[in-house]
Amino acid sequence: TPTSKKKPPPTAIALFCTGGIRCEKATSYALQSNLFPRNLPIYHLEGGILSYLDDVAKRDKITKEGETATATTVEGETAKGEEVLQH
Repeated sequence: TPTSKKKPPPTAIALFCTGGIRCEKATSYALQSNLFPRNLPIYHLEGGILSYLDDVAKRDKITKEGETATATTVEGETAKGEEVLQH
């Protein structure tokens, strides 16, 4: 019989949905139901995938015009040209 290797536990989880509401509810449910360890970071895209794609399109437009795109991290630090997940 083939031996199966155990996958290492996740170090973080990212949830996303179309508009952001369902992943917010899923995050709350997961935390209340103890589906994941309490110390495991759970991230979601603020505003959902539609907002993220809109931000990417705006960033690409700005970048193409010769400026550097910036985003703000959860901690309030500025990240240049990086994708940022909101917690």
